Amino acid sequence: YGRRRMLDKAFAVAREMPEKWGFKANPQVFTCLISACFLNNNLDRAFQVFQELRENGADFKSYNVIIGGCLKAGKVQEAAELIEDAYGLNGKERVL
Repeated sequence: YGRRRMLDKAFAVAREMPEKWGFKANPQVFTCLISACFLNNNLDRAFQVFQELRENGADFKSYNVIIGGCLKAGKVQEAAELIEDAYGLNGKERVL
């Protein structure tokens, strides 16, 4: 649905399917939603999904998608902060 510019429908399906079939959506589902948000130029929603995902265990693919989306959207500072977060460098002085 994200590629068809039906972002709300993508979120509805991601919410309804686990409820209907009794499973928990995995990080890949949230990563796909982040990608769909960037595809639909909805950066705020992408960051909301990523924040939720980060609290539940974001993986390297999740970081890859959000960092790539930030760079494509010209959000270089946000991308740099996410890279630091991914490598556990939060609050530490940069070496490079």
